[in-house]
Amino acid sequence: LEVLYRRRGYPDVQVDTVIRTIHPAVIEVTFRIREGQPLRVATRTLAGREAAPEIEQASRDFPLAPGSIFDRGALESGRDSLVRRLRNLGWPQAEALLAYTTNSDTHTAVVEVSIVPGTRARMGEIKIVTDYPEWGGVSEAELRRTLTLVAGKWYCARAICAALCVSDQTH
Repeated sequence: LEVLYRRRGYPDVQVDTVIRTIHPAVIEVTFRIREGQPLRVATRTLAGREAAPEIEQASRDFPLAPGSIFDRGALESGRDSLVRRLRNLGWPQAEALLAYTTNSDTHTAVVEVSIVPGTRARMGEIKIVTDYPEWGGVSEAELRRTLTLVAGKWYCARAICAALCVSDQTH
């Protein structure tokens, strides 16, 4: 419980455990939790979001606004969502680097997210190669009709995953 609270922004949490035997076959457990003062986000910087309007839009609801409780789980989840969005908007190598410092005297955190989109890429030729070209199981034409991948469109990781699921369902 203490680790959970600390990750959620309560570094001074104290957990006391009281175990009481009701009778030999029943044990009662009580957790008394004193959360203490939470760490609050003093500043949050999203460096690199100005590189393209799509990056700005993808980072629009990044968590941990100034004044909110500094929750490391929310920070990591925000990073993962941002990277996933960017990889679905044409940046296959997109990353978001996290850095933060905390001050225990003021109970504040300074959060910095560096968005590193990499090079934006378009889909090239979509090739379908089978081991048994004479096998009549699923034609290339049928596979192409089910794919959402289109040469010339922005790279999209979600579309590639969807194509894998469609091809798995056709075998």
